[in-house]
Amino acid sequence: MSVFGSDNRMTYSPYVRPACNLRGDKTVLVDSRIHDIEPLAYNFLKNFAKDNDLQIDPLPDDYF
Repeated sequence: MSVFGSDNRMTYSPYVRPACNLRGDKTVLVDSRIHDIEPLAYNFLKNFAKDNDLQIDPLPDDYF
């Protein structure tokens, strides 16, 4: 959900962004609208989290 641009900087999808929680753990925020806009990307993210035993916590719909 990210690419390196010609300037060698990481660019993220508008629906996915890196973050961290209050404990300092690295997280990824995923806008739930990606489910309707790009179902294959949503399924990839969901399966990636499952395959890697990552915790999934829902955010309020108005978070983004």
